[in-house]
Amino acid sequence: MKLYAITAAALLGLASGAGAADLGSPRSPVAMAATAPAFNWTGFYLGGYLGGAWSTSRHDFSPIGTHGSVSQSGIIGGLTAGYNWQMNALVLGLEADLGLSGLRNATTAFCCFTNQKWDSSLRGRAGFAVDRALFFVTGGLAVSGIQAGEPGFSVGNTVTRAGWTVGAGVEGALTPNWTVKAEYRYADYGRWVGYGGGIPHQVTLRSHSLRLGVNYLFSSGPSAVVARY
Repeated sequence: MKLYAITAAALLGLASGAGAADLGSPRSPVAMAATAPAFNWTGFYLGGYLGGAWSTSRHDFSPIGTHGSVSQSGIIGGLTAGYNWQMNALVLGLEADLGLSGLRNATTAFCCFTNQKWDSSLRGRAGFAVDRALFFVTGGLAVSGIQAGEPGFSVGNTVTRAGWTVGAGVEGALTPNWTVKAEYRYADYGRWVGYGGGIPHQVTLRSHSLRLGVNYLFSSGPSAVVARY
């Protein structure tokens, strides 16, 4: 009996020691850290732009066999609205703008003039985002109010012309909501009939512009990513 009692006590002691060893040392709380998220370009935005434009227009008087080209330049400015969708580094968007144009004749060697009074566009955008920088290309519909004529004969007729535009630029985020951008655009408004001195003639206009803009993005981007380690 004594042998059995001694053996049982020894086994009970071994089991208690093994249980205590399994508990180990007290565990420390798991550390948590908030990592800074990458900037998110997704969202609706509104803004404005200011810049300069230059162009060349051609006037062809087919009935009398004369033609000539004149150059224009001026200041442009207006409003912009759009929406971006970001998928990883790819950013796709749709953008519209409407502004006033001070594009006027810069040369007077030829008798005709071409003035651009306003311009607007509806374009798609595709870009590559590197955190707070977005490099993009853009293209789509361009619409403008253009006046063409001959000084001294008449003020010329004003027409609304639809054409196409393409361009490229870079946009950078200053804060989670405010961005700035620089953009180059080319626009072609095709050929139409202008009137000067009672003589109809063919007019074409192609323009270039450099624009600096500021946008407000109605999205603060994703919340901070919480990581455990």
